Amino acid sequence: MVTKQKIKFTTVDQYLASLTLEKRDAMEQLRQPTRKAAPKAEELISYQEPAFRFQCLLAFYASHKNP
Repeated sequence: MVTKQKIKFTTVDQYLASLTLEKRDAMEQLRQPTRKAAPKAEELISYQEPAFRFQCLLAFYASHKNP
């Protein structure tokens, strides 16, 4: 697994590919309903986290380790 802090993500797919399968599945459970609810929203990386934007930033979603 790639440590997220060591690379600069340029796409959401690149970010998701760096996660474990379990975390990627959890992220897709957030991603798919958001895509359906806001089909015109653009997916992007902002602050090294996946986000949706449509005229302004709508939502960020990310995988973080609990301390």
